[in-house]
Amino acid sequence: MYQIHSSEGIILETQHSGDADAFYLIYTKDFGLIRVLATGVRLSKSKLKYSLQTGKMTEISFVKGKSVLRLTHAKEILSMKEWGSTVLLARLFARVTRLVRGEEKDEDLYELLYDVFIFMHKEREEPLASYEVELLFAIKLLFVLGYWNKEEGEDFLEEPFSEKSLKEVLSKRNLFITKLNHALELTQL
Repeated sequence: MYQIHSSEGIILETQHSGDADAFYLIYTKDFGLIRVLATGVRLSKSKLKYSLQTGKMTEISFVKGKSVLRLTHAKEILSMKEWGSTVLLARLFARVTRLVRGEEKDEDLYELLYDVFIFMHKEREEPLASYEVELLFAIKLLFVLGYWNKEEGEDFLEEPFSEKSLKEVLSKRNLFITKLNHALELTQL
């Protein structure tokens, strides 16, 4: 008998497989980055497909099969209200899938993903500039992954995602872009 594993996670990417199946790349709180197969999820009668869209925070359950993790349950916890926010999150999460390999729990990385998810979910009078959010996210992601060394005046790296952090990064944009490009070179990706 298979053991059922459960965790909350954020759907980073969807890859269609065959006529009705799909693989989902999910960063989970308890297991790190996992790739699960949902069989029949693309059928019109599937109840899971609405909980498994890129950019949603979802409670999932899965079992370890012989060669693949198989999804058994999914329930949406939170999703973006605005399409623009969902598109921006998808771009941010694509960066994570490029830089993170293998299943390994990383609480700091999950906290960053959760933090940016909640930050993007907040209602605002004025829309955010996507380049500001992408720059701050890229810097914080590289810091969490160990490719960015914290220097004096970079306290925002250990603070939650906020409007204040965005303004701080924007004020030193050219310096941070140069440092970001150097850090990305170090990743060799």
